[in-house]
Amino acid sequence: MIDVLIVLGGLWLAAFGICAVLFAVAFFFGAPISAYRHKRREERTARTMAAFEEQGGVCAICGNKCTSGRTLSVDHDHSCCPGSASCGKCIRGLLCTRCNMGLGYFLDDANRLRAAVSYLSGSDSVE
Repeated sequence: MIDVLIVLGGLWLAAFGICAVLFAVAFFFGAPISAYRHKRREERTARTMAAFEEQGGVCAICGNKCTSGRTLSVDHDHSCCPGSASCGKCIRGLLCTRCNMGLGYFLDDANRLRAAVSYLSGSDSVE
């Protein structure tokens, strides 16, 4: 059976890439992978709930509850984990939709945010 899996895995790797091999492993040996994913999900949920309680259920930036009807978003350092998923170790806090999108539009760049604050306060007004 293992020899067949190795041959199938090699053929799948050549035809479909590494994802197909991982799918085959998950299909045939799914229990350990599922247990691992379940444990990671529990750990992420526990960290998120701890941050929620620590922040009092409000946005870490504006201090308001999320008004869009959605839950607070988990903000993480994108230099650690590019994309939308986080390893869980780089979580900065929970943000409402507007503040989270605002940071995204400023590309998480503190210098851009400082320039925006300077602009809004009128010290570098455009004439």
